[in-house]
Amino acid sequence: MGRRRSRYLPQIPLRRQGSPDEIAQAIAWVASDAPGFMTGQVITIDGGRSLS
Repeated sequence: MGRRRSRYLPQIPLRRQGSPDEIAQAIAWVASDAPGFMTGQVITIDGGRSLS
């Protein structure tokens, strides 16, 4: 594990990096009709880092 990663990962409650596929799934969901009643939201995809 690289030095940057070893310092960064402990700050993420899930203790891992997100994958490109996880980001793509969130984008696909927002772009679909599923969130039809949702407006003006910021969706944070950070493994819980912003909550800690």
